[in-house]
Amino acid sequence: MSTLGEEMPIKGGTKSGWIFLALLVLVLGGGLLGMQWLGDRDGDKSGPIAKPPRLETPPTGAYLQGGRPTNDGPARDIFFKTLPQFVIALDAWGRDSSRDPSQIRTDLQEERGAVMLSAHNAGIPLQAAERLEGLLDACMAAAVADETELDDAADTMLKRTLALNDALATAGLGFFVDAEMLTRGRGRSVLLFTFEVHRVVLYRSGGHDVRTLRVRRLDNLNWTYSLLGFTAPQRRDAVVLDNKVDEHLLELLPLLSDEVQLDPFALPLEDTYADWYTAARKRATSVVAAELGKAGPDVAELASLIAQRHAIYDDWNERLKSRQMSIDPPDSLEVTWDYRQQMEGLATHSAMDQLDKIQSKLKGKKMQRAFALAQDHFAQSVERHETQHRLDLAELYKLPMPEELAAYVGELPDGYRGQSGLASSAVAEMSAYLSELARDPLTPRTNLTLLARYLLNRGAWGMGESYAALVIFEGLAAELGMDHPPLVVGRSIDRDVVAKLFMAFTDLDSDALQDASMTLWARYFETDLPVLELVAR
Repeated sequence: MSTLGEEMPIKGGTKSGWIFLALLVLVLGGGLLGMQWLGDRDGDKSGPIAKPPRLETPPTGAYLQGGRPTNDGPARDIFFKTLPQFVIALDAWGRDSSRDPSQIRTDLQEERGAVMLSAHNAGIPLQAAERLEGLLDACMAAAVADETELDDAADTMLKRTLALNDALATAGLGFFVDAEMLTRGRGRSVLLFTFEVHRVVLYRSGGHDVRTLRVRRLDNLNWTYSLLGFTAPQRRDAVVLDNKVDEHLLELLPLLSDEVQLDPFALPLEDTYADWYTAARKRATSVVAAELGKAGPDVAELASLIAQRHAIYDDWNERLKSRQMSIDPPDSLEVTWDYRQQMEGLATHSAMDQLDKIQSKLKGKKMQRAFALAQDHFAQSVERHETQHRLDLAELYKLPMPEELAAYVGELPDGYRGQSGLASSAVAEMSAYLSELARDPLTPRTNLTLLARYLLNRGAWGMGESYAALVIFEGLAAELGMDHPPLVVGRSIDRDVVAKLFMAFTDLDSDALQDASMTLWARYFETDLPVLELVAR
């Protein structure tokens, strides 16, 4: 069984003499994600930051006009099947020292040939085929490069990934490739992740155009992204990961229903007994329900079904706890594992029958449409967040390090230009989250709830997003004239103060919250928040 294969839904324990195996999952950050190494070796880097080269050939179709590009037909086989198989073979080359190296190379060449054969059979344009072949060669070179060559090898792989994506946009083909090189000790993984582009959204700000891609994962490699989107200085596009948006939405939708009581802040169980928690949970539940409930007439029914399904999974996990087993909740409307076979003897048939009925309704056109409306309602704010990252990287204005943030993460003398490291991450996320609050007419309080997670959940403390959230809460309170005790006491965040500010912020109407966020962005970054115009979707 390959470590890059598909994960089982039931983890740990034993049943009927066989083991439910959980395969290794490496979580990749979203946010400003480019070519990343595990454990940044250089911290915040100075000097020139790489930018995407000038386009050699223009985009066509949806990439030029917005909308849905072509992502069906024979070309899909390349990105769904043969390219992921090449990555698995490449991973074996760099990881499995027990196998005959010559056999691994033979297997890899066969997989490389299979990719190019599928490209030929699909009839993709010559430019795209040549750039695909160049990317495969760069990946193979990166897998065996010695330590002194790694930076150059990673740079070449990233440039060729961008070149391939440009060629796909020129051909109007709705596919996208992301590249990663990751090191763990002496090991190395060279990875390509494939996506279908199901919507191209075009934004404009002051004559500068930003293309934002809404994508869904195609490969089945057992590696995952942790956040909702990404971009990087070297990229041309902002990217929203709709699979991850689905997961977040499925966490939030049950808050619209009274059938289960869920934690909107994703806290450890012991933190839900804190004095501040109950009032904050009720407020977060009410604001999320109010905002997502406006997505469409059938969203309440959809939320009820998701909540019922969630309750079944909670009950099953309670039953499995004594066997040291657990089941992850579904990350989409579908339930893809055979629960009748795998839960036989562990769950009641009536619960399985109930899940059958729920899934039958969720597969229907009515609930599919309701989910699509709710997903787009929520995802539009993610689009604007990632688009703001691209504007900040375009150097249309200088993005200085606010002194309030520098007090927590250190200085950034040249301002933010796409550098790596904590300080850069914090200032970039501060800009994007504040702009999101300022521009979002649909889900501002929901976004404030998700931002509060970085302050209320101790597991998030120390991340760039947590420092951004801290300064945003402090700044909004000052902007709105809300006196409060210090948010930081010693080296800890006072979560009682955070919860009270969250309640006060969510008492405001949307216009007041947006106005305060816009004013705060301008004060922190010493220029007006750029006007963002939706051109096409």
